[in-house]
Amino acid sequence: MAIITGGTSGTTADVNSSQELKTTLTTTLANSGYARAMYENDAGTVTGTALVVSPEVTDDYRLRVGTDQLLMSEWFNAAAINSALWTSPVTTMAVALSGGYLILNSGSSTASAAVARVTSYRSFPVAGASGLSLRFRAQFPFTSVASNVTEMGLFTATGTTAPTDGVFFRLNASSEFRCVVNKNGTESQSGVLNFSTLVGTNTTKDFSIDVHEDGVSFWINDVLVYQANFDSGVGPLTSGAVPVTFRTYNSGVTASAQQIKVSYVAVVQADVPLLSPAAA
Repeated sequence: MAIITGGTSGTTADVNSSQELKTTLTTTLANSGYARAMYENDAGTVTGTALVVSPEVTDDYRLRVGTDQLLMSEWFNAAAINSALWTSPVTTMAVALSGGYLILNSGSSTASAAVARVTSYRSFPVAGASGLSLRFRAQFPFTSVASNVTEMGLFTATGTTAPTDGVFFRLNASSEFRCVVNKNGTESQSGVLNFSTLVGTNTTKDFSIDVHEDGVSFWINDVLVYQANFDSGVGPLTSGAVPVTFRTYNSGVTASAQQIKVSYVAVVQADVPLLSPAAA
């Protein structure tokens, strides 16, 4: 179907049966034009806006590439938690390894102020001009429970007190699922996310948190669910380095128990390969 007639040539442009413009690019070098390359990192399924970024080229016309470096990788497939890597303080609740999962609140406590926390001894920095990525696989065996708080990510916290610094997913005491950025005790949060659709129960999902000096991105199963940007200030982490932490606790007596099950954790230094582990 011809749709356009005009210009100096008097020729027409055609579309196919799907109404897509039919084009043939020139093979003559002198007639070739310029194009800007952009890449879609996320289709905007949850956020409503596609995440599109451009590649970077150096002054010598070389495409800049980043090589990641693995800082930590842990599968919870042993009989007991690796106490050389993790600290696991509990009050009333318990922590156990079973079936390839690290299980927080394995004893199903519903008591008020009960808490189970697993934190890496090592803290991980956000290096300048690069990023820090946390990857983990986790599942919730039960639906959200009122008066229970479950947090997963890179953050510093003790007992049942609020985190003092970090970035993490939170299922809060009001059964709201949110992404949280905590800068020196001051929190900014996403809107309420659909827990049933994005996470659900008894299904293991891939969670990711990417931290850069100017922002944080939260992903579930490779779908962007929240992005926080910092155009001013010190960036997302005041402390500069935070541990991996998983925590569940009861702010009051709960009608039923909540658990979190984690099968795998990895921390990656993004874009910049470090010369030695000591540099991290």
